[in-house]
Amino acid sequence: MARSEDSGSAEAEAGLGSADRLDARWESAQAHFDRALAEAPGDARVHLEAGNFYQAWGAVTASPKERSARLTQARAHYARSIEANPSLPEAHAMLGASYRFPGEDPKGGVAPLEAAAQLLPGSLEVELLQARLQAALGHRGLAQVQAGDVLSRSGSRRLQEEAQQFLDTLEGSRAAEKR
Repeated sequence: MARSEDSGSAEAEAGLGSADRLDARWESAQAHFDRALAEAPGDARVHLEAGNFYQAWGAVTASPKERSARLTQARAHYARSIEANPSLPEAHAMLGASYRFPGEDPKGGVAPLEAAAQLLPGSLEVELLQARLQAALGHRGLAQVQAGDVLSRSGSRRLQEEAQQFLDTLEGSRAAEKR
């Protein structure tokens, strides 16, 4: 079931959790997502947002063990989201993106990002996620080409800035290796 008939309250809780996530109020966000999931355990969007919460929390977690645990939680929610609604491209994309972090096996992100690209052909957001994953796989040249493509084709200032920052990071790591 992708969405329950009475999911309004769950969506509200997930929205509050997402707002707390943006402000890095992790414990408060977790409580909202726990309530949202209790009210709508089969809602694909609620699981997607819960996955985004755990991935964001994992991204800022210093401890590799805690980061990995949070990313595992994120992946479980993305999998539930995909199970409830296989045609939700964001769930596939974010599942794939969750493998780009240090200590994670980036190979696990290839298939979900390919699925997202099939569901959203031409998506520059997905292409930039694929570029980040290629860099994590050690394919910096391909990552640079993909990110450059995003930079040149995007009309979104936000996406252009993200692509440029990523390209700068790639260049910085290449320069550091030459020293």
